[in-house]
Amino acid sequence: MDPSEVPTVFQLAKPQLQELIELANEHALTVMDLCLAYAYSISWASGIVVGVASVAQLQEIFASSSALPDDWASTITPLPIEILDPRKWPK
Repeated sequence: MDPSEVPTVFQLAKPQLQELIELANEHALTVMDLCLAYAYSISWASGIVVGVASVAQLQEIFASSSALPDDWASTITPLPIEILDPRKWPK
């Protein structure tokens, strides 16, 4: 999602989204590549579940085979708890 399209309730996530976009651009990856690479890197997970909005998005998921850049953890600021915990989202 383009940072300008982030819904009002998730405005706190805009800086991290921009960091993710910049990291992807620096490594010639897509944001989808980075997100999937992160999910695959979780050692305790035996698989991942994804949802898709279109056939094109599903094809992008299947085509992704990237690894996380070494500097990813120091590049992306952790999300605030107000974003991570849906119980804290405005009603």
